[in-house]
Amino acid sequence: GTGVELSFHDADGSVTYHARVVVSPGDAVGGLMVERAEAPTDQQRRRDWRVPADYPVWVRPAGSEDKIKGRMVDLTAHGALIATNYKLDAGEVVDLIFQLPQSAVHRLVAQVVYTDLTDEDGVNRFGLRFVEVKSRAREAITWFLYDQIQTLYIEELRELYPITKPRAVGPTRPLEP
Repeated sequence: GTGVELSFHDADGSVTYHARVVVSPGDAVGGLMVERAEAPTDQQRRRDWRVPADYPVWVRPAGSEDKIKGRMVDLTAHGALIATNYKLDAGEVVDLIFQLPQSAVHRLVAQVVYTDLTDEDGVNRFGLRFVEVKSRAREAITWFLYDQIQTLYIEELRELYPITKPRAVGPTRPLEP
C-alpha cells in the first residue's frame, strides 16, 4: 500500500504516475509489483470492502493438474486472501475453486499479488486478485459481500450515508416572464 511516484524520461520530457506497492521486496520475489493509484500517499481506505471469511478453497497453479487445499481468510469484490501450507510466487496465475454459503461451487482465475511466508506453523498467506470471473461467480460474490457488509459494517455505512431530514417545501411563486 505504500505510495510511490514513477517517472519516465525521454528526449521529449517526462511523465509521472502515482502508484502503490502491491508486492514488496520483503516478500522474496526479487522486485516490486506496483499498481497505478489516484494519489501518491499511502492508501487510507481500500478500494473494496473486505469481509472476513473462513471457507475451504482449492488452488491449482496454471498448467498443473494438482489441487492444493487452503482456506479463504477474507474476500473482496476483486480478490481474496487465502492461507495454505503450499508456497506460491508473486505474479503466479492460479485457478481458485471455492463455495460460498448457499451458492454453487465456483472456479475463477486469480493472480498472486501478495505473499506472506512468515507464519511459524508453516501456513503461508497469499493475496489474490481476480483476473477472470464468470458472471455466476461474480453474482454470488456480490450478493455474499452485500449481505456481509450490511451485517458487519452497519456503523460505517451509517457514517457514509447519513439519513437526512426531508426539507420543508415552502410556498412557490409563479415564474416571471
